Amino acid sequence: IMAEKNEKLSPSSGPKAAAPATAADPDEEKFRKQLQAFIADATKEELSFPPTLTPKERAIVHSVSESLGLNHASEGTGNDRHLKISKTTLRSVAPTMSVQDQLLALIKNQTIQQGQIDRLFALLKDSNNSAPGANGTRPRRGSFKEDKDAATLAMKLAAENAAENAPAASTSSTAAPTAAPAPISYAHVAASMAVPAASPMMRWVPKAQATARPERSASPQPLEPTTVKDSKAFRFMNWNIEWLDHMFVGPDDKPQIAASNAEDQINDVPALCKQIASLIKEVDADVLAVEEGPASLEKMQLFVKVFLDDSFHCFGGIDGAQQRVYILVKKTGKVQNARVHAASMDFLSKEWYFDVDGTFKLEPYKFTRTPLVVEAEIAVEGDPAKKAPIFFMALHTKSKFIAKGKELWTSKNPNLQMDFIRKAVKNRRRIAAECARTRACIDKIIFSKHPDALILVAGDFNDGPGMDFFEEFYLLGDSIALLMGSPFAMKKLLRACLLEHSHLEENDQLYTVVFNDFVDKVAEKKVLLDHIFISNNLDHCVSRVGIAHDLFRKYSANPSGKRHERCSDHIPVFGDFIVAADKIHNQSV
Repeated sequence: IMAEKNEKLSPSSGPKAAAPATAADPDEEKFRKQLQAFIADATKEELSFPPTLTPKERAIVHSVSESLGLNHASEGTGNDRHLKISKTTLRSVAPTMSVQDQLLALIKNQTIQQGQIDRLFALLKDSNNSAPGANGTRPRRGSFKEDKDAATLAMKLAAENAAENAPAASTSSTAAPTAAPAPISYAHVAASMAVPAASPMMRWVPKAQATARPERSASPQPLEPTTVKDSKAFRFMNWNIEWLDHMFVGPDDKPQIAASNAEDQINDVPALCKQIASLIKEVDADVLAVEEGPASLEKMQLFVKVFLDDSFHCFGGIDGAQQRVYILVKKTGKVQNARVHAASMDFLSKEWYFDVDGTFKLEPYKFTRTPLVVEAEIAVEGDPAKKAPIFFMALHTKSKFIAKGKELWTSKNPNLQMDFIRKAVKNRRRIAAECARTRACIDKIIFSKHPDALILVAGDFNDGPGMDFFEEFYLLGDSIALLMGSPFAMKKLLRACLLEHSHLEENDQLYTVVFNDFVDKVAEKKVLLDHIFISNNLDHCVSRVGIAHDLFRKYSANPSGKRHERCSDHIPVFGDFIVAADKIHNQSV
């Protein structure tokens, strides 16, 4: 049963549609005519088939009923078990309701017919494509959640919906049955609603974030070059530097820079390292968090010494095999007296119990890569005698990668598809567990002693804004939301500063990774996987945030090419903060 439901809801395969009738199957033609006659008979709401149907005939009735938009279910027990078919009744919907609300009312009440869906979906598309208003902005389409729910509705009803550009059908409550078109994916539906399929904001963003972002305008505000920085601000940068460990040879405690790397087709490793270092130097960050760092602290220190003029103190490299987490603090920067925060690291390094597999069995779990927490001090602008404590946290959560994932997901074998779903959901449960544990550290270790703490949490979370398919239908939650905190403790909520304090989205720059998504069937999908989250007190200090697209292009011969052609597969993110006496409180030390 679950396999059938998952296949119907899958954004890859679209809703399950029955195969068209063929001359070679007279039973299917017979039942199709019988069901079509039932639809045409306005005096009948239900149709029962006798218990004497063979298993093959039962399957045919189920399949044909599904293709015609009828409810179909087995009732009774033993020799009395039989099939009952019923029509989906059409309810009137108040014309004052929004198009999205009408769609949602239909789905919630299971009162769906072809004509009404076609009419409402066409209206929704028209409203989304309306011309800009006098002030240069487009009419509001409704919340991201409404768009998401509407897209989910259309996905579920794709077997009854016409293709994207088909003309709207009649609004008659007795619309004639139509043949099911080819399945359409979630991304396809989103595109037909004028939500850019390639945009990471195609998915729902929590309302607290969405309402705070700058309004999209017809003429987006241009972005300043990454190198522009207020002299009063300290700059933070986060970057997943793709397989930095592959730039070294020799033992971890006595490494050397490699000359080349045949596995990654890098003919000149030092040249690539110089490209990476040049980008870091131009960003000119006081603090740099690194994911996919090398397998030892000695390797990280060697890279800093050779390519970054030995200008950073290095912290981290605790675990994570060849992909470790580091925080680098500039020796002569605005952030001083940096040290690993022992209490947080003690909390994060311990096992905790969690139901990883969803089997209701609690098992000990540890981070895939233990987050790194560094405490430091920042001089307060306007009062040089004061220094405020600040906490930097760097994370690299569990990857969603599944070996041979595309092969499993696109397989016609339902057992292989379910295997992929199980693995995908398990990976997301692990990401959720790691985000929740990090949040527990923030609440129990940092906020408990520093209620107004300046906290910056950044890293590669392997998760974008909102919920993906598996989170929506299997977890009913977003991993990152667990990290951000509870709405019942508003002052302790973390803020997504890349969304709230920038014009990145309206400039189509709100992404750090581009990849081919075989689940949503989106080529070159742009997703924001690398984030900077800040506490409420630090949110008052934001000067500027951004994603270094310009420098990434400058130092990558082919940003979407092979490893030797690009400085990484992730684009770095950064934030500038002016910690001033009139913007923070209770932070002097």
